[in-house]
Amino acid sequence: MNWRRLGIMVAINIAVSVVTTLVVLSIWEANRPAAAPASAPIAQLPPTPQLDPTARPEATQPPAPTDTLAPSPSPTPSGPFAYVIQDGDTLGGLSLKFDVPLADLLAANNLAEDAILSVGQTITIPVGGSTSVSPTLSGSTPEATTGPAFVIIREIESPGVLDAETIVLTNVGQVVNLAGWTLSDGTGNRYTFPDVTIFADAEIRLHTRAGTNTPSDLYWGQSATRWSKTGTVAYLRDARGKLVATYQVP
Repeated sequence: MNWRRLGIMVAINIAVSVVTTLVVLSIWEANRPAAAPASAPIAQLPPTPQLDPTARPEATQPPAPTDTLAPSPSPTPSGPFAYVIQDGDTLGGLSLKFDVPLADLLAANNLAEDAILSVGQTITIPVGGSTSVSPTLSGSTPEATTGPAFVIIREIESPGVLDAETIVLTNVGQVVNLAGWTLSDGTGNRYTFPDVTIFADAEIRLHTRAGTNTPSDLYWGQSATRWSKTGTVAYLRDARGKLVATYQVP
């Protein structure tokens, strides 16, 4: 073999290798899988605000007060006070309502357990214990005070004994002028009070017998007793005829 033939064979081999390589690359390129599209960008959430642990929260302002407030119930007085009997009131019920012993309620008003209560009658509620009222009266007459009259029949002393039979009226409210007031026994016997004033926390005594009136003692002028019969009821009415107080002879 000469060099010329050898060169031709080498050239042929090189050409065949190049062609083969190109064919292989062409086939591989045709069968290569398509490239995946670029991923869409993921939406980013705004960063969560970080709280400063040293920061102090702002004080919450209270709501502005309204002009209208619900009325609060009136509290029970801390001491004895006058009470006007309402429809349905009983001594036992009042004892429970105002949390006072029934015995104190009876003693403060000189009442028996079966005493009759009348609507409009004024009695003493001895909150904090029984109380006694000192009979202090002045000879001067003050200016009349307007307002409800809280006069009670505290006691009938010595019923049936003409020289000693006396009704004791106690004023547990404001100053009251008794002119035109009446006291009756329910059977037609009636006493009309003259122009006399009873001060607050004071008493006036009405004697059945005859005598001379003073600012603290009045005299009916009767020749016979009026309160000797057990169960007799004394009715005290103001100048307009309104029942103010009652008392039943025990």
